[in-house]
Amino acid sequence: MSDWPDLDRMDPELVRRYDQRGPRYTSYPTAPHFSKGFDSEALLGRIRGTSAGAAPPALSIYLHVPYCPQKCLYCGCHSVAIGCPEEPASYAEALKQELELWLGLLGPGRRQAQLAFGGGSPSTLGAEALQGLVAALDRAFPPEPGAERSLELDPGRVDETYLGVLLDLGFTRLSFGIQDFEPEVLKKVGRREDPATVSRHLGYLRSRGFDAVSFDLMLGLPSQSVETLRGTLEKVVSLRPSRLALFPY
Repeated sequence: MSDWPDLDRMDPELVRRYDQRGPRYTSYPTAPHFSKGFDSEALLGRIRGTSAGAAPPALSIYLHVPYCPQKCLYCGCHSVAIGCPEEPASYAEALKQELELWLGLLGPGRRQAQLAFGGGSPSTLGAEALQGLVAALDRAFPPEPGAERSLELDPGRVDETYLGVLLDLGFTRLSFGIQDFEPEVLKKVGRREDPATVSRHLGYLRSRGFDAVSFDLMLGLPSQSVETLRGTLEKVVSLRPSRLALFPY
């Protein structure tokens, strides 16, 4: 179980240093670094250049799954509500085709050091589609020993069977999209999170020896107040995730 720091003894200077906006971690390079002076041919040239030599560097791979059962009202990500049940599986097949294009461009011999699934809700792929996609990735770019694998999910829409599949696939970190635990706040933004469900999932994961679970929380949501946020944070502390991510609305 994670050891939380003593919040009463935190360095105020450290808090001030990191009390600022940062880039979205899924965007690399981040949006301010894009410019018209760097075109597609230059990008392809850089990619081909990284494949030169006897030991090309390992890859960090990000896959975006835009599908969600429904759109949350605060969402600023590229996401769409599922139009028909077959859409996510069909999208996984399209990703496999894109993977073949990247394999042709990068050439054989490349390995993966990091693999991240974001969204949307990657769990909308379903266990079978996700297993097939990860298997295709591993064939194309075999994971290095100790490779990191992360996946974002809505804890209210998965069960222990699905979590077991993620562990069997070698995921090393899971991110739970909590946002808030106050029912009235969640109702305003089209969400529903039950602390009991989150606790049950954490209990299952920890019974499997897995503790690397982070919580996403949002600040400034409708109906959120200092009092309701304090209640949410008290529940979070009792659940003891290994990491927190705070996003301003």
